[in-house]
Amino acid sequence: MRSDNGFTLLELVVAVVVLFIALLALVPAIGPTLARVKLEGTTRQTSIFLARARMEAIKTGNPVVVRADPAGTLVGFADVNRDGQFNPTPGTPFRTTDYLLGRFPLPSRILFAAPGGQPALDGLTVQGSERRAVFRPDGSITDPGAFRLADDRGHFREVRMEPQVTPRPRIRYWNGSAFWRCCGATLVRPSRWLRPMRAAASSSR
Repeated sequence: MRSDNGFTLLELVVAVVVLFIALLALVPAIGPTLARVKLEGTTRQTSIFLARARMEAIKTGNPVVVRADPAGTLVGFADVNRDGQFNPTPGTPFRTTDYLLGRFPLPSRILFAAPGGQPALDGLTVQGSERRAVFRPDGSITDPGAFRLADDRGHFREVRMEPQVTPRPRIRYWNGSAFWRCCGATLVRPSRWLRPMRAAASSSR
């Protein structure tokens, strides 16, 4: 039996089977790449969440707290009452009492964790049994530190906030043996893009 385009049914079946086998062969190679991309994206979103919390503290003049709850969710709130707790007063106008800045639940197979017995939350402000980032109205952080993330394939990232006075979130990654490497590829690439532009600008002067 021959189809309208000139291929026999047997040829089409063979082509589909070959394609299916090729896709199966690619699955083991694609899995680790997809896991790493997912971790990179989650780390960037965590960095953005923390940067937004810092800007909210500067803009409103209220301390902003970011904490990681046991369910694997980042929670940010403005501590207008300045008691370190999320205690909004019902019926009061917005931003005159504690208010929720946002929640960022980690995706599946991503968790707060670190390699080699290191703490998942490093440094930061200790309150009770948890560690949290507390941004002051002047843009500083009460105690520098990092939120560390991992996937189920042994990849690790951290978002570190330091120095204390100007704690812009920085992404670092675990080198796999002994130390955290500063400024991973996602942060290095923009500077590489800028070098040719700066060179062109200087040569045109």
